[in-house]
Amino acid sequence: MGFFTGVSGIKRDNSNAKSEWFRDGKYLVEINKLEARNKRANGQPIAIVEAYIVEVLVSTDASNNEGEKVAWFNDLSRKPDENLTESGERGLKRIKTFIAELLGGDSKGVKDEDITEEVCNQLFGAADGYTGEETKGVRMVAEARTRVSSSTNKPFTSVYWSSAN
Repeated sequence: MGFFTGVSGIKRDNSNAKSEWFRDGKYLVEINKLEARNKRANGQPIAIVEAYIVEVLVSTDASNNEGEKVAWFNDLSRKPDENLTESGERGLKRIKTFIAELLGGDSKGVKDEDITEEVCNQLFGAADGYTGEETKGVRMVAEARTRVSSSTNKPFTSVYWSSAN
């Protein structure tokens, strides 16, 4: 069972992701590395996007600064039967949306079926011969917004990605 098993049967999600590293604002970012690995604490899979802030497009009092390295984490957790957890499915949807935008988005004709397990494994360095640095230097727009969860009453940050093209 691979990190991205099941991505072919998932539709993209327009709400991207809880991330403790991005702060509110809109940014032009440059991808540094994409990485798939297991969490140290529980061994569950995660997908990570590392980037640098190139330009702050819209700032708030708490925005990241130009030049800062930021990370966006997505839980890809699975149940003991290898099916995705609710959180893991949400993470795969966000990753699929991110990859679609990374590849140029709807304006370039990227379709859900273009984003397969193989493509994900290659981009995130989880396939033999790939390092996760193949997209290094690609620029994207990331918009981060902090909200409060209606179920837990705790703040979380959503990151919305779009192609910079």
